[in-house]
Amino acid sequence: MTVLNPQFIYPRRGYPLSRQELKNAHLRGPEYEFLKHFAMRDSVYTLDDFIGDTINLDNYAVANGGGAAAASFAITVVEDGWIRGTTGTGNGDTASASLIGPAIYYGDRNCWMECRFKPVTAVTEARIEIGFVDVVPGSTKPVVDVLATPTVNTAVADAALYVYDHTGSTTTNELVTIGTAITAAKTTFTPPVAIAAGTIYTVRIHVIGNTVFLIMNGVLVASHQASATDYIEGGSAICPWLYVRASSATSKSLDVDYVALGKDRKN
Repeated sequence: MTVLNPQFIYPRRGYPLSRQELKNAHLRGPEYEFLKHFAMRDSVYTLDDFIGDTINLDNYAVANGGGAAAASFAITVVEDGWIRGTTGTGNGDTASASLIGPAIYYGDRNCWMECRFKPVTAVTEARIEIGFVDVVPGSTKPVVDVLATPTVNTAVADAALYVYDHTGSTTTNELVTIGTAITAAKTTFTPPVAIAAGTIYTVRIHVIGNTVFLIMNGVLVASHQASATDYIEGGSAICPWLYVRASSATSKSLDVDYVALGKDRKN
């Protein structure tokens, strides 16, 4: 006859779905780092794999620039579930599409965002932004106004973004950050794989306090973490953000496979 161990019969005390429970099980290193996001007692975690009939507009606000043939991010019924935003042929801010989520994420809670995306069309004369921002920068505007300086649009006080931009003969990949009363900063880098149509990339923005890390295709490509320097205000609420714009009269489309978000739960 099989005798059951009582500890597996009766409800266990404490919080089984907690990080402390993982530590009690002597999990360390990669196992702990993987499982801690699912410890709901201590973590807020959400994955939107876009597998429904329509995008959930309770979770996002979508918009487009209103130019000819522009289309807001919406479900495309394909394998794995994707959403697509299309700029149309209006050229400039009117040729844009954006998506923004709720302002419930904080650097002081170690928030992060991971996005798997694919440019559908040629990436010449195109702008892509992925990351966090505190508010919509404008009905048709990108967050980053000037790449070289850099500067952001006036409505924005806090942001941490991966920015791809192609204009003329210049291609730019940057980590751009700004915080309340903190000067905007940038780091340019070369992606592990050059940005191109039809290629899939994964970008992860991780905000720890007032510092920011950008991981692309599993590689740490840029960070803003200099000692005693605040690159974003970790106490400000920020939102997940996606944006695509055409800088010519040729329409651009951006596909997104999933958006994953997480943070430490407020206790």
